[in-house]
Amino acid sequence: MTTPKLKIKKRQTLADQLYGQVLEQIVSNKLVQGEKLPSENQIATAFGVSRPVVREALRKLQEDGLVEARRGVGTFVR
Repeated sequence: MTTPKLKIKKRQTLADQLYGQVLEQIVSNKLVQGEKLPSENQIATAFGVSRPVVREALRKLQEDGLVEARRGVGTFVR
């Protein structure tokens, strides 16, 4: 008798969902290179999430080289 394989689906966090939506906008050229992203507060309000969720999504985008954060200035598409 063989044991059935379990398929475990990882639930997407809000930060992962936000990451995906911003990534989609970058890929579809709705956000172009050099364009400044809205502030954390504006993004949080627009997507109905908290600022820590926004920060985590932006951190992931920055780690992947898609955006660049400039202290005191904002976050820009790379």
